[in-house]
Amino acid sequence: IPWTPSPAAALPNEDNDSDTTATDVMEDDVGDGDATLVIDPDALPALLEDNDATLVLNDYNEATPVVNDDNGATLVVTENNEATLGVNDDDEATLVVNDDNEATLVVNNGHEATLVVDDDNEASTLVANDHEATLVVNDDNDATLV
Repeated sequence: IPWTPSPAAALPNEDNDSDTTATDVMEDDVGDGDATLVIDPDALPALLEDNDATLVLNDYNEATPVVNDDNGATLVVTENNEATLGVNDDDEATLVVNDDNEATLVVNNGHEATLVVDDDNEASTLVANDHEATLVVNDDNDATLV
């Protein structure tokens, strides 16, 4: 008997009594059993009005949590393994992870912090204005802040 996906289940938002629904979709053409969570874009305005947070996954591997009332935070993950956390009112923070295992946290107004993790399990925290701190973790789980 071929497998048939169950009908979409309505997931009421009990906190705000909205009509928000989510659909857990198992795609027949995905042989490895991947599941995709689909949130109706039409539900976004209602979510924003109810102070809810929404995670939106699009075709570009971007994930965006959306919060209303101008206290918005957006996490975007691109195909280049970059993750950007944006907070409104110009209080913006960006986390970028590249192919060299470097993670950079950038805060606006010139306050920049960079965390670099290399293949030797060393983590360096670089703070603007040449104030540099290095955290080194060795195989004995010792941590040293230099």
